[in-house]
Amino acid sequence: MTHCNVLAYAIEHGHGLVNLGITEYRYLFARYRYSTYVSYPWRIPGIPKLAFTIDERTRRILLKASANGRWGERLGHITLNAYQPGSLTEESSTETIRKSNICLLSGLKFQHPLLVEKHNEKIRELMKFSGNINNRSNPEYRSGLDKDSLLIACHIRQGDYEQWRKGEFYFSSEAYVKTLTTLSKKLDKQCRFLIFSNAPQDPDIFSELDCIFSNGSIEDDLTRMMHCDLILGPPSTFSLWASFAGAVPLAFLRQCFVCPDLHDFRVRKDLQYEY
Repeated sequence: MTHCNVLAYAIEHGHGLVNLGITEYRYLFARYRYSTYVSYPWRIPGIPKLAFTIDERTRRILLKASANGRWGERLGHITLNAYQPGSLTEESSTETIRKSNICLLSGLKFQHPLLVEKHNEKIRELMKFSGNINNRSNPEYRSGLDKDSLLIACHIRQGDYEQWRKGEFYFSSEAYVKTLTTLSKKLDKQCRFLIFSNAPQDPDIFSELDCIFSNGSIEDDLTRMMHCDLILGPPSTFSLWASFAGAVPLAFLRQCFVCPDLHDFRVRKDLQYEY
């Protein structure tokens, strides 16, 4: 998620970018599957202007290398570990990047939603999943549905959400069932729900709904979610990325038993956190 914000900044300003934070996941993406690391552009002429990492060990190695003169005389360094909306728009950050031969960005919360939205199509193209992963979308999930029916992804986030933010976005399985039932009535269409959950679910609780449970890997679940018509779930970067990458309208559940309306669903082109 953070990579896309930094990538949008690099695209806007014509900077070369090396992302050392998602190297282990490069096999997911068609463009980077056979690359040594994730970069923009794919082949950077000379030294990249921006380097990004979320790993503390990598950050220390790079800073040590710069101290030994390996990266030239001017190395900028911006660390951001706390949530700051629009952090890449701050004058201090812009000035540090401008003055640096290379600027190391470390942390998880860099944001520039305006540039992400501006360059959303290019970012989606650059971060497209490789073909073998896209082929796992399983179109048979739509088997038996007519053309006017809806396949709706429901992201049930329990487990860690029971404690996170004092359980603000933790909802029981029964609460999800009631919300999905209400949503189906509001939409007034045949709805099939594809259930994604990070905790075991009892199928009997969902027996009165047309439901299928997805129990794949992270990339399988993301791909399947990206091929749904709508996405519903509590605030989460997982469903946020699926909405962005697949251009699928998403609505966040913020209160127990409060069902969103159709106008609440929108494609999240800016990847902005809404916690």
